[in-house]
Amino acid sequence: MSKKSFEKFVNQQIASSDKPINRDAELAEWQSNLELLYQIIESFLQEFISQGRIKRRYQSMQIHEDLLGEYTVRSMEIEIGSTSVRLEPIGTYLIGVKGRVDMIGSRGTARLVLVDKDSTGPKIIVKVNPSSERAVRSPPVRAPEWTWKIVTNGTRIRYQELTADSFYSSLMDVSRG
Repeated sequence: MSKKSFEKFVNQQIASSDKPINRDAELAEWQSNLELLYQIIESFLQEFISQGRIKRRYQSMQIHEDLLGEYTVRSMEIEIGSTSVRLEPIGTYLIGVKGRVDMIGSRGTARLVLVDKDSTGPKIIVKVNPSSERAVRSPPVRAPEWTWKIVTNGTRIRYQELTADSFYSSLMDVSRG
């Protein structure tokens, strides 16, 4: 790598770090997305909650992210008899997703991720230098429409739509194996 290329890299890094982050707006958006997830899950469980067969409660917890610092969010606990499953927010400044919540039970962990509605799994995008002869022009990028999905682990990581059935299945997986 030449010094000129390295200098260009350094300048790009400095320019991108000069863009201020509106911490309050980012936190408000993240907390709103978490509340939406909790509302969705409560709608899936409402019949069982109203019958007293499932209990749920919320607790405050601290998260630290480099770009946002330390802040407070709510975690959700679901109790089914003697089984307990915790939904623990991980953060919003993560690679490849807008947010992540881990569903932790005695038999494992499932991940819920906030991704674009059309996303079916992680993607690696390689940008080609536009001045290169091999550069390919890509179509304009649309703004993402964020939605919660469940991560499935098989031979390839996939994002599955968050539905009542997919949630029930993940909840049973982490709580009883």
